[in-house]
Amino acid sequence: PFAWFGTKGGASGTILVELIIKAFACLHNHGAIAKHVVFDGNQTNKSLMKQFGISGEEEGASCLDHPLQPDSKIHFMVDVPHLLKVVRNNMESHRCVQELFNSAKTKQITLGYHLSYAHIHPNNFQKMNVRLCAQLFSNKTAMAFNILRNQQEDTEVGKLIKSNFQGTENIERLTKMMNDVFDILNLRFSLSETERVFEEHGKNVKMFVSETSLQAWRLTINSAINLIEEQFKAGIKVVLTGKFNQDPLERLFGIVRSVDSHPTVTSFLQIIRYVSLQSRLSFLMKQVKGSNIDNKEPLEMLVTMSQCLQQHAKDIDITVKDFKEAIKDKLLAELTIRYVDDIPKGGKNDFNLNLMVYDLCGYIVKTRKHLTACEVCKNLVRCHELDLPKDFTADQYTAMRNRGYLVYVTVPFFKTILVVELAIQSHFEDLNHIYIHDSFELCCAKIAELHTVPLFCDEHRDYNLKYLVMEYVK
Repeated sequence: PFAWFGTKGGASGTILVELIIKAFACLHNHGAIAKHVVFDGNQTNKSLMKQFGISGEEEGASCLDHPLQPDSKIHFMVDVPHLLKVVRNNMESHRCVQELFNSAKTKQITLGYHLSYAHIHPNNFQKMNVRLCAQLFSNKTAMAFNILRNQQEDTEVGKLIKSNFQGTENIERLTKMMNDVFDILNLRFSLSETERVFEEHGKNVKMFVSETSLQAWRLTINSAINLIEEQFKAGIKVVLTGKFNQDPLERLFGIVRSVDSHPTVTSFLQIIRYVSLQSRLSFLMKQVKGSNIDNKEPLEMLVTMSQCLQQHAKDIDITVKDFKEAIKDKLLAELTIRYVDDIPKGGKNDFNLNLMVYDLCGYIVKTRKHLTACEVCKNLVRCHELDLPKDFTADQYTAMRNRGYLVYVTVPFFKTILVVELAIQSHFEDLNHIYIHDSFELCCAKIAELHTVPLFCDEHRDYNLKYLVMEYVK
């Protein structure tokens, strides 16, 4: 920061206007041209906007002329992470979001796996966490609504899930839009249409944000578009829109709060002065007067302890490596005598589990390229989307996520990984598994009893199969 001020209470909008104009002048005198102003939705900041003639209304102004350089514009924006959190605070109590979390929290592999209790029921500190907010407004959440709404009705559970997620089209669309806004800061829907619907139906329709927040979104988006176009015209090839936010200010406040969680005006000014001058205090290497040790003794002791721990870790690694190799050999010996031409359909048919396992299969194959280095192995493992049977539905989630780079796997490969996953789940469904020390070995023992398809060519089958199963169990 190049300037900060201590005030008794919050500064009024009038004082902020004077300070901003003074800041423009100081920066200009030192050769720096201010291009935009960013702030949160505090009431005094709204008053500041009003005095500058800035408005988020449809025909309102989003910029003004630089006071000392009239040919340059100054754009006003509201901090996007703050706006996203405002929408999140209205969305987290929505029934559909609660249903998605409840359906995911009891399963190990399922849609909505990225949501935790902190996403749906954040405390006061977690509400300020932008990462949790952005994960809620992600394409994964939108796709989960879409798939669960179109759930197959071949079981009673499927019918119940589908009924719980009927009418989620709008919240799916909103989630996708918020994801795009946060990623590229280029809104692609009409805010005026949202206002028109609200005016027609009034309080009968629950808005996803307030009218004030809606105007803040419009102001920020218009300013961002204008500023990006201005920079492109100036010859800049890449615009880092993340720099438009007030993250540096939030980071500065975080440093201050790490020193004093409730600073007074005096302590705040003192802390920020140290931070701005990059003052560092080091206690580890500081000589303590009257002490019977010198500066080097603690450091040498730490190095010695580190060397001991490193040697101990190497010994453990050697033991674990031999143990894993023994399990691999035993696993392969059992699986090779149980090869079948096709894996029969089991009694458990979980549509959501099939979607997630198939998507995971594609990830395994894509990230472990040596599994398909051989052309014969590749044809037995990978396939094109059109090569899958017409009645095969486990690839729906992958197809929704695909932008041309995801991998589709063959049905036998999917069935093999699915039976492995079911064997692992059967182990962890037993509540006593938390008391079992050798869960890894027991899971491998259960998998060794399965029937599998010979996925790879004769030359690479032994290594690839045991490697694949061990990687999945890990």
